[in-house]
Amino acid sequence: MSIATSAEVRPSRILCALTLAMTCVLWLTAWQLALISNPGTPDVVQALAMLVCVFAGCLLALSCRTRIKTLRIDITATGQIRLTHTSRDAFIRDRSHTVVSSEEGEVVQLLRDSTLWSCMLILRVRTGSGKIIVLPILRDSVTAAAFRSACVACQWIAAQNMRPASASFFGESLVD
Repeated sequence: MSIATSAEVRPSRILCALTLAMTCVLWLTAWQLALISNPGTPDVVQALAMLVCVFAGCLLALSCRTRIKTLRIDITATGQIRLTHTSRDAFIRDRSHTVVSSEEGEVVQLLRDSTLWSCMLILRVRTGSGKIIVLPILRDSVTAAAFRSACVACQWIAAQNMRPASASFFGESLVD
Protein backbone atom coordinates (compact mmCIF):
# COMPACT_ATOMS: atom_id res chain seq x y z
CA MET A 1 0.00 0.00 0.00
CA SER A 2 1.33 3.41 -0.96
CA ILE A 3 0.84 6.61 1.02
CA ALA A 4 0.97 8.76 -2.12
CA THR A 5 -2.02 11.06 -2.25
CA SER A 6 -3.16 14.44 -3.51
CA ALA A 7 -5.88 16.68 -2.17
CA GLU A 8 -7.25 20.10 -2.96
CA VAL A 9 -7.70 21.99 0.31
CA ARG A 10 -10.41 24.65 0.30
CA PRO A 11 -10.95 27.14 3.13
CA SER A 12 -12.96 25.59 5.95
CA ARG A 13 -16.38 27.12 6.47
CA ILE A 14 -16.54 25.62 9.95
CA LEU A 15 -13.26 27.26 10.95
CA CYS A 16 -14.38 30.62 9.57
CA ALA A 17 -17.73 30.36 11.41
CA LEU A 18 -15.96 29.48 14.67
CA THR A 19 -13.56 32.39 14.19
CA LEU A 20 -16.41 34.81 13.61
CA ALA A 21 -18.25 33.41 16.65
CA MET A 22 -15.16 34.02 18.78
CA THR A 23 -14.99 37.54 17.37
CA CYS A 24 -18.56 38.16 18.52
CA VAL A 25 -17.77 36.75 21.97
CA LEU A 26 -14.80 39.10 22.32
CA TRP A 27 -16.82 42.13 21.21
CA LEU A 28 -19.68 41.20 23.56
CA THR A 29 -17.18 40.86 26.40
CA ALA A 30 -15.81 44.32 25.64
CA TRP A 31 -19.36 45.69 25.56
CA GLN A 32 -20.16 44.06 28.92
CA LEU A 33 -16.98 45.51 30.40
CA ALA A 34 -18.04 48.94 29.15
CA LEU A 35 -21.50 48.56 30.70
CA ILE A 36 -20.26 47.59 34.16
CA SER A 37 -17.66 50.32 34.36
CA ASN A 38 -18.37 53.18 36.71
CA PRO A 39 -18.15 56.50 34.84
CA GLY A 40 -17.05 58.40 37.95
CA THR A 41 -14.04 56.20 38.71
CA PRO A 42 -12.33 54.78 35.62
CA ASP A 43 -10.66 51.44 36.23
CA VAL A 44 -7.44 51.19 34.22
CA VAL A 45 -7.36 47.39 34.25
CA GLN A 46 -10.97 47.15 33.11
CA ALA A 47 -10.40 49.68 30.32
CA LEU A 48 -7.27 47.83 29.21
CA ALA A 49 -9.16 44.50 29.19
CA MET A 50 -11.90 46.11 27.10
CA LEU A 51 -9.39 47.44 24.57
CA VAL A 52 -7.64 44.07 24.36
CA CYS A 53 -10.97 42.35 23.66
CA VAL A 54 -11.87 44.84 20.92
CA PHE A 55 -8.41 44.62 19.34
CA ALA A 56 -8.35 40.79 19.45
CA GLY A 57 -11.84 40.68 17.93
CA CYS A 58 -10.74 42.94 15.08
CA LEU A 59 -7.68 40.76 14.42
CA LEU A 60 -9.83 37.63 14.32
CA ALA A 61 -12.32 39.26 11.96
CA LEU A 62 -9.49 40.22 9.63
CA SER A 63 -7.92 36.75 9.82
CA CYS A 64 -10.90 35.26 7.97
CA ARG A 65 -10.09 37.50 5.03
CA THR A 66 -6.36 36.69 4.89
CA ARG A 67 -6.57 32.91 4.81
CA ILE A 68 -5.32 30.65 2.05
CA LYS A 69 -7.83 30.55 -0.78
CA THR A 70 -7.25 27.11 -2.33
CA LEU A 71 -4.23 24.89 -1.92
CA ARG A 72 -3.14 21.55 -3.34
CA ILE A 73 -1.20 19.18 -1.13
CA ASP A 74 0.68 16.33 -2.80
CA ILE A 75 2.31 13.60 -0.74
CA THR A 76 4.66 11.20 -2.51
CA ALA A 77 5.19 7.54 -1.65
CA THR A 78 8.46 8.46 0.07
CA GLY A 79 6.77 11.03 2.34
CA GLN A 80 7.72 14.23 0.53
CA ILE A 81 5.06 16.94 0.82
CA ARG A 82 4.54 19.58 -1.87
CA LEU A 83 2.19 22.55 -1.45
CA THR A 84 0.84 24.30 -4.53
CA HIS A 85 -1.40 27.36 -4.58
CA THR A 86 -4.08 26.57 -7.16
CA SER A 87 -6.19 29.72 -7.26
CA ARG A 88 -4.98 32.84 -9.02
CA ASP A 89 -5.32 35.07 -5.96
CA ALA A 90 -4.01 32.50 -3.48
CA PHE A 91 -1.52 33.73 -0.95
CA ILE A 92 -0.23 32.94 2.47
CA ARG A 93 1.38 35.24 4.97
CA ASP A 94 4.29 34.07 7.05
CA ARG A 95 5.22 35.49 10.46
CA SER A 96 7.03 38.46 8.91
CA HIS A 97 3.81 39.30 6.99
CA THR A 98 5.39 38.92 3.58
CA VAL A 99 3.38 37.25 0.86
CA VAL A 100 4.65 33.78 -0.05
CA SER A 101 3.38 32.48 -3.35
CA SER A 102 4.40 29.74 -5.70
CA GLU A 103 3.10 28.61 -9.06
CA GLU A 104 4.95 25.30 -9.29
CA GLY A 105 4.67 24.31 -5.65
CA GLU A 106 7.05 24.15 -2.78
CA VAL A 107 8.49 21.13 -1.00
CA VAL A 108 7.89 21.36 2.75
CA GLN A 109 8.81 19.28 5.79
CA LEU A 110 6.21 18.18 8.33
CA LEU A 111 7.17 19.37 11.81
CA ARG A 112 6.85 17.27 14.94
CA ASP A 113 4.33 19.56 16.64
CA SER A 114 1.67 19.10 13.96
CA THR A 115 -1.73 17.97 15.24
CA LEU A 116 -3.03 14.83 13.54
CA TRP A 117 -6.52 13.99 14.76
CA SER A 118 -9.16 11.89 13.04
CA CYS A 119 -11.42 14.95 12.66
CA MET A 120 -8.85 17.69 12.01
CA LEU A 121 -5.27 18.11 10.83
CA ILE A 122 -3.22 21.14 11.79
CA LEU A 123 -0.10 20.73 9.74
CA ARG A 124 2.91 22.80 10.74
CA VAL A 125 5.36 22.63 7.88
CA ARG A 126 8.71 24.26 7.22
CA THR A 127 9.63 25.50 3.77
CA GLY A 128 13.09 25.21 2.28
CA SER A 129 13.81 28.81 3.30
CA GLY A 130 12.92 28.05 6.93
CA LYS A 131 9.48 29.69 7.06
CA ILE A 132 6.81 27.99 9.16
CA ILE A 133 3.35 27.56 7.62
CA VAL A 134 0.33 26.43 9.64
CA LEU A 135 -2.21 24.63 7.47
CA PRO A 136 -5.53 23.72 9.12
CA ILE A 137 -7.36 20.92 7.30
CA LEU A 138 -10.85 20.16 8.57
CA ARG A 139 -13.24 17.58 7.18
CA ASP A 140 -15.16 20.22 5.24
CA SER A 141 -11.95 21.43 3.52
CA VAL A 142 -11.46 18.29 1.43
CA THR A 143 -13.42 15.27 0.28
CA ALA A 144 -13.88 12.44 2.79
CA ALA A 145 -11.58 10.06 0.91
CA ALA A 146 -8.90 12.73 0.50
CA PHE A 147 -9.07 13.58 4.21
CA ARG A 148 -8.64 9.94 5.23
CA SER A 149 -5.71 9.39 2.88
CA ALA A 150 -4.02 12.66 3.91
CA CYS A 151 -4.48 11.78 7.59
CA VAL A 152 -2.93 8.33 7.12
CA ALA A 153 -0.08 9.72 5.03
CA CYS A 154 0.73 12.45 7.56
CA GLN A 155 0.65 9.94 10.43
CA TRP A 156 3.05 7.71 8.48
CA ILE A 157 5.39 10.65 7.84
CA ALA A 158 5.23 11.63 11.52
CA ALA A 159 6.09 8.06 12.54
CA GLN A 160 9.06 8.06 10.15
CA ASN A 161 10.32 11.36 11.60
CA MET A 162 10.41 10.06 15.17
CA ARG A 163 13.82 10.12 16.85
CA PRO A 164 15.49 7.00 18.22
CA ALA A 165 14.59 5.93 21.76
CA SER A 166 17.68 7.68 23.16
CA ALA A 167 16.28 11.12 22.28
CA SER A 168 13.63 13.02 24.18
CA PHE A 169 10.13 13.74 22.90
CA PHE A 170 11.06 17.24 21.73
CA GLY A 171 13.88 16.09 19.48
CA GLU A 172 16.72 17.08 21.78
CA SER A 173 19.20 14.62 23.15
CA LEU A 174 18.89 13.69 26.79
CA VAL A 175 22.54 14.51 27.43
CA ASP A 176 23.57 18.04 26.46
